[in-house]
Amino acid sequence: MPKMRIKKSQMRNNILKSQKGMALLLTLLVTAVLTTVVIEYNYNANINVDVAQNYMNKMKAGYLAKSGIKFVKLYLESDVESFMGELVADVKPMLYGKPLPLGDGFVTIHMDGEEGRININKIMVYPKVKNMFLNLLENFNIDYSVYVNLVDWIDTDDEPFEGIGAESAYYETLPEPYPCKNGHLDSMDELRLVKGIDDEVFNTLKKYCTIYSNGLININEAPKEVLLALSSELTEYDVQEIIERREEAEITDINELEFLGDVFNEIKGALTLKNRYYRVSSTGTVEDIPYRIVSYMRVDSAATKLLYSKEE
Repeated sequence: MPKMRIKKSQMRNNILKSQKGMALLLTLLVTAVLTTVVIEYNYNANINVDVAQNYMNKMKAGYLAKSGIKFVKLYLESDVESFMGELVADVKPMLYGKPLPLGDGFVTIHMDGEEGRININKIMVYPKVKNMFLNLLENFNIDYSVYVNLVDWIDTDDEPFEGIGAESAYYETLPEPYPCKNGHLDSMDELRLVKGIDDEVFNTLKKYCTIYSNGLININEAPKEVLLALSSELTEYDVQEIIERREEAEITDINELEFLGDVFNEIKGALTLKNRYYRVSSTGTVEDIPYRIVSYMRVDSAATKLLYSKEE
């Protein structure tokens, strides 16, 4: 059989075609790699831009929140009208949740008098405060041991209260040991350290208790749950009557509660109509990014003092 002969020109063409095919393949491969790199780069660049923008918006929101705290301080010092001029005809709606447009976002402020809550730092000082706190625990079915352990956390000795409390001897045996405070609470968050106060109990006490007040309860500020804790003799009907009366017009004289009968004589010494302590929540928001500051203030004759602030 005769051998097939391939012309040199045909061989050369085949080689050239093969090289072109390889070159095209390499080109497509390089293009695909470069495209992936560019897409990845753009993705990372966009993420970095978003992160930077979010960080900037968070900072702006923080400054707005701080301006809200300053705004309330000026209001409590009775200078806010002169400070804001004609821009503010009535500032009160802005102190109770009405958004205030400012800069690139807005500020939302909530101001509450702390005299509407029970001061747990005074449960060992004033019997009326102790009784209110015990009534609150009972109304929420919270175990009596919470009161006992709280007393031990506040008192200055190392003896378990009523023989069943918790002192350093208990806390130092925990997986992450710490000593008993043996002093007043410096913040409500400190309650989480007290034996028996779990999340459910903490959330209840945080809502109806405080560490900032003179121990008296402002009858115009207290929620239903605190009013009920004033006395075990107060009924739901009595409390509802108080709420309805103050909604019609602010109570300006404690003696307006004489309709309560004998229970009025029991509770009148625990009541007040004034606020000196305030809890202020100021939230700045920029591009849906919030920044919240919670501050506690005391109003004195000379100035308004910032007692404590927590940024979130």
